[in-house]
Amino acid sequence: MKTPVLVLATALLSGCVMGLPGISSGPEYTRQNAPRLFAALDRRPDGTKGVVRGTGVSYEIISTHANDTRLCRLVSFKEPNRFRVESYCKRKGGEWR
Repeated sequence: MKTPVLVLATALLSGCVMGLPGISSGPEYTRQNAPRLFAALDRRPDGTKGVVRGTGVSYEIISTHANDTRLCRLVSFKEPNRFRVESYCKRKGGEWR
């Protein structure tokens, strides 16, 4: 009896982990395939909204956080059947990752 319960619990937890941002959460956007998103990350204020061209996925820059070495921006994506949030960070003079 314990084995089926353990298998079920493991399957449920695996499904939850797969839905976490940064863990197989969605397409990987780059400056090449989403130039408007990256231009917004570079220059636009929090609250900026847009659409990733060719995908229909809308985004909003939620917040910006900085320290002495890194700048990070939190971006919310609205996809056809789900929402997700990704962090984009960079070092001074570097590229968003």
